[in-house]
Amino acid sequence: GDFYEGFDTTSTGNSTNATYPNCWTYLKTSTSTSMYGYVNSGGRNSTPNAFYVWRPTNVSGDLLLISPKTVNLGNGRKRVRFMMGSNTSGGVHHKVSIYTMSGTTAADAANKTFVATIDIGTTTAWDEYTVNLPFTTDDHFAFSWENGTGVNVAIIDEVYYEDGPTCREISSNNI
Repeated sequence: GDFYEGFDTTSTGNSTNATYPNCWTYLKTSTSTSMYGYVNSGGRNSTPNAFYVWRPTNVSGDLLLISPKTVNLGNGRKRVRFMMGSNTSGGVHHKVSIYTMSGTTAADAANKTFVATIDIGTTTAWDEYTVNLPFTTDDHFAFSWENGTGVNVAIIDEVYYEDGPTCREISSNNI
């Protein structure tokens, strides 16, 4: 079924205490302490919380927030809709990629499938983004904070996993 995550009922964390919602998985494959993610206060429109990430460009490895398990991600009929912005400017980059994954482990992350990248550059403005999920046998989607230009500080909030728009077949009879 559909679900929503606003991060508002999850305890806030910090750079040494990765907090994330129940049923979600936080996966960091780097041992670097200079790359981290956690639920932080200060979501969009003064909502209590959002998911915050700090990722320097010189750190390798994955930093993923992985969705709860679905059934084949809706077989091409679902989408992910979310808000993204930042609270940091001054040359800091903001970029999130969406992947599909079969599971929630580092081995699954090594075989993740790219879907889309949202790159808002250095703006701090919040905006809504929608990514249609492909036909797949994977059961999870994942937000991945990619290396960018400068530090990547992209914050996500108000995540919806929902039905995508239905398309109607058009024929010469209904034009």
